Amino acid sequence: IAETKEEIKENKESIDSAKGELSALLRSSYVNGDRSVMELFMGSHDLASLLTHLEWMKRTSENEKRVIDDFNAKIKKLRASQQKLQEKQDAVEETKQKSVEKKTE
Repeated sequence: IAETKEEIKENKESIDSAKGELSALLRSSYVNGDRSVMELFMGSHDLASLLTHLEWMKRTSENEKRVIDDFNAKIKKLRASQQKLQEKQDAVEETKQKSVEKKTE
C-alpha cells in the first residue's frame, strides 16, 4: 500500500508538471493567435515563406498533440494507481473483517 501511495504521489507531481506545460502551450496559442491557412497565404510574400509558415503550423500542431496526449496518459496512469490502491485497501479491510469474525466465533 505504501508503494502504491508513493506511486500516486509521483503521478500527481508528474501531472502538475504536465499542467504547467499545457498551460504554457495554451497561453502561447492564445497570445500568438491561431492563424488560418488563408491568413498565412495572404500574408506570405512568396512561396518559400508560405511553405515555412505551413511547416511551422504543422510542427506546432504535432507538439500540441504530443503535450495533450502525454497529459491524458498521465491522468490515466494516476487513475489506475488510485484504483490499485483502493483494491489493496479493500483487501486489507476484508482480511481484518474476517479476522474479527473468527475471533468472535
